Amino acid sequence: EEILDNVLMDKIEREQGMLEGAAGGCILVRRALLERAGGMAAIRDAVIDDCSLAAACKRAGGRLWLGYDPGVRSTRGYPTLAAIWDMVARSAYTQLRTSPLLLAGCVLGLAYVFLLPPAVLAFGSPSLRVLALVAYVAMVRTYVPMVRWLGCAPAWALALPVSASLYTAMTMSSAWRHHRGRGARWKGRAYGARARDQTTPAARSRSSSEPSMPSHST
Repeated sequence: EEILDNVLMDKIEREQGMLEGAAGGCILVRRALLERAGGMAAIRDAVIDDCSLAAACKRAGGRLWLGYDPGVRSTRGYPTLAAIWDMVARSAYTQLRTSPLLLAGCVLGLAYVFLLPPAVLAFGSPSLRVLALVAYVAMVRTYVPMVRWLGCAPAWALALPVSASLYTAMTMSSAWRHHRGRGARWKGRAYGARARDQTTPAARSRSSSEPSMPSHST
């Protein structure tokens, strides 16, 4: 995972590259570049707004840097599983371009990489269990650096298959919400929802600018 992160960061930082990425928790952008990119209006309808902003800046000739820094502190937490679930489900299916085929590939890939080794360890033959153990140890070993970076005990890396199971379920629920017409909901806005359930940015702007009607009590 650490090697993959480094490869992705290198591709994102290339000026002529086609890949854009961002971490929405902390973004710094020069004002002149933001204005060239069209300002925040350029991403007002974006569900994955941090990556959309990165793409807009790169198209405007900007350079990207994506990395970790110990000086960054999160000020908005997700204290419950439900909050984490909604955060992931908001954009997971959008990231898969709302494609059932990509969803199936994602679910199968997650199951093969993260869920198959522990399943084989529990129910496989002795020879297969050896291979599964090697895969599981390699999986945990690659995850330990990130667990330590987050300030958690290394033993938490053993729970990676559990995390993968939850992420798979959250991704599937994201698709379920989309196909039921609920779309992606974020900060009181609905993206991709049915027309009767959705408020557009223009409508929200008009609503906020209209004077409120005085109320009369009897």
